[in-house]
Amino acid sequence: MSHFRELYRVQQLPVFQNRMYRTENDAKKCVKGDNILVQDIETGLIFNQAFNAEFVQYDTDYQNEQAVSQIFREHLNDVSRIIVQHFHNSTLIEVGCGKGFFLEQLQKLGFKVTGFDPTYEGLNSNVIKKYFTPELNLHADGVVLRHVLEHIHNPISFLANIRASNGGGGKIYIEVPCFDWICHHGAWFDIFYEHVNYFRINDFNRMFGNVYDAGHIFGGQYLYVVADLASLRGPVCDEQCYFKFPKDFLSSVTYFADRLKAKQGKYLPAIGLRVQQPEELIKNLGKFTNIFVMNSNYLNEIKQLTNNRFNYITGDHEVICR
Repeated sequence: MSHFRELYRVQQLPVFQNRMYRTENDAKKCVKGDNILVQDIETGLIFNQAFNAEFVQYDTDYQNEQAVSQIFREHLNDVSRIIVQHFHNSTLIEVGCGKGFFLEQLQKLGFKVTGFDPTYEGLNSNVIKKYFTPELNLHADGVVLRHVLEHIHNPISFLANIRASNGGGGKIYIEVPCFDWICHHGAWFDIFYEHVNYFRINDFNRMFGNVYDAGHIFGGQYLYVVADLASLRGPVCDEQCYFKFPKDFLSSVTYFADRLKAKQGKYLPAIGLRVQQPEELIKNLGKFTNIFVMNSNYLNEIKQLTNNRFNYITGDHEVICR
C-alpha cells in the first residue's frame, strides 16, 4: 500500500520561477519538470514527489531578492522584532543568507551573525561561501532559516544536519510560505518547482517537541516558528493533518491566463515574454487599464507607483477601481 496520497498534478513547469534568461531563445529552452504534490500519510507532510534536485542549480542569474520593496523591508523589520524577542544577546548563524540583506540588518541591531551561502556574491567577511556542516565546527546560540526549508528535498534530515552542525542544540527561527494561505487565496502561482515542500503550522508542532512561538506574518502569506533544535523529531500524522484542496483553487487560472505579462530586458522561462521597466510600460497604458496584482501584499505600493491611475485586480479576483 502506498504511503502517499496524490493531491495535485501539473506537468512540465519551468524548474526556476525566479531565474532570468538573457535571451528569448534561452528562456524558451529552460529546463522543465513535473509538480506532483502528495501527502505522506505517515508524517502528514506535503511535497512534490516528482522533484529532482539535479534540475535545480542556482547561479548569479537567479534573482529572488525582494528587499528592494519598502513593503518587504517592513516585513523584515517585523521578523527582526521576533528575532530580538527570542534571541536577545545571542550569537546567530543564518543558513542560506542569500545576498546578505537580512544578515546585515541583524548586524546593525548588534547581533554577532555568521552567514552560510555558497552562492553569496557580496563582500561581507561574516558570510562563508559554503554549506553549514559539522566539519566547520562553528556553533551559535541560535540559527535563522528563512525561506530555505521549502527548497529542501528531505526537510527532516536537513534540520537534523543543522542540529548536528550546531553542536546538537540551540534555538531555531524558521520562516516558510504558508500553504494554508496559498489555498485560501487560490494562489496557484505559488506552487512551483523550486518549492519542494508546502508547510502548515501544525507540521512544525509535530516536528519539534518544544515550540516557543509560532504564527503568521507578511499578511499571513508566510508562517514562522521558533523552536528548540534539540527537540527535533520525526513528525507523525494526526487527525489535523488530512488535507484537501478547495474546490475552486484553480478557478482563476483561466481568468489570468491571457492577462499575465511580466523582469526587465530579459525573458521569462518557457513563454519567453520580455520584461519591461515599469516606466516604459506605464506610459503606454490607457486610462482605466486593468492591472493584475498577483500578490495583494504589494497592492498599495503598486498603486502608488502608478499614481493610482488604473483599475487594480488582485489574485483573489477583487477589483479595485481608481
